[in-house]
Amino acid sequence: MLATDKRIAADELWGSSASGGEVTIGPYAEACERWRIAVRNSPAATLYHDPRWIDALRDSYRLPILVARMALPEGEEALCVMARPRLRFKDRLVALPFSDACPPLAPCAPAAQALLRGLVEMPGAAALEVRGLSAPAPWRVVSTFSLWELNVNRPLARLRQGFTVNFRRNLKKAAKNGVEFEVGDSPALIARFFALHFNSRHHQGLPAQPHRFFRLLGERFRPARAIEIWIATRGGQDVAAVLLLQAGKRLYYKWAAREPGENLGASHLLLWHIVERAANEFEVLDLGRADVRNAGLSRFKSELGAAASRLPYSFAPDAPRNISSERLIGARLVISQAWRRLPAAIARRLGGAIYGLLS
Repeated sequence: MLATDKRIAADELWGSSASGGEVTIGPYAEACERWRIAVRNSPAATLYHDPRWIDALRDSYRLPILVARMALPEGEEALCVMARPRLRFKDRLVALPFSDACPPLAPCAPAAQALLRGLVEMPGAAALEVRGLSAPAPWRVVSTFSLWELNVNRPLARLRQGFTVNFRRNLKKAAKNGVEFEVGDSPALIARFFALHFNSRHHQGLPAQPHRFFRLLGERFRPARAIEIWIATRGGQDVAAVLLLQAGKRLYYKWAAREPGENLGASHLLLWHIVERAANEFEVLDLGRADVRNAGLSRFKSELGAAASRLPYSFAPDAPRNISSERLIGARLVISQAWRRLPAAIARRLGGAIYGLLS
């Protein structure tokens, strides 16, 4: 296990100009103000660096959160927030579980690289995982995921030109079928979203995050009006839903769900109205990661006109056998097949704990 008071000299990592530098790891509670300042001052900070996101993860999953720090010249520093998942059989620090990407915050790329070299060389180091960055050797970099983004800082007419024929066809289908939608941030809407989210995941043979996680997100993001739940309905029945989060000039299409078997075009209709909502107010609609082997999910995102970019994950000393819940193999595949057959009441009761294995 990686003790929180371990230190390693960083002179050789940062060069002669970093005389006296060192890497330290300590509890997030003791470094949270320092972290808040780094997030506020860094143009590279994302939703997954946001203290509101970190607090929701910590409180929902009871995750021990740590901050790794390297002091740099001129009073600057490089920081990386990490968590130790409780349900792992091997001690592991992850930046950050349940998050698409959470690379270090540093004034420059060499500083971030130096921090990562220092982390892997610490005595008694745990296994390490950093999402969203290619770390230097001896880290192992895996390119299993792509990040899908849509530039929404442009006129709606230009955005609509990027839709594929199939996307347009589904919009017409939704209109023909009388699909309507609601939007808001109330606890009642979060509960309706969760019901669809749970049904969708259970149908796929996957556990869902616990309801308390979404409730905590609402409590933390609602005061700044930075959370929205969009629900598509037909004949008074909820058929599809999306949960959005905002951080800076990015709007995050964080979770989507639909009633199993829904083919009304409701998901496409919601996405179009979300694009209308985001246009010229945000710079990017972040559609999240997708396994490069997941052709269906990638096709859905590309039909909107979104673009994919490489999203590297770095591991030390080795990468796990399977890092993607979108491609189930071995024991995970067996569990998924059994999970689909579980009664819904049991799956709902156990899902929050089991979901931690997919972090």
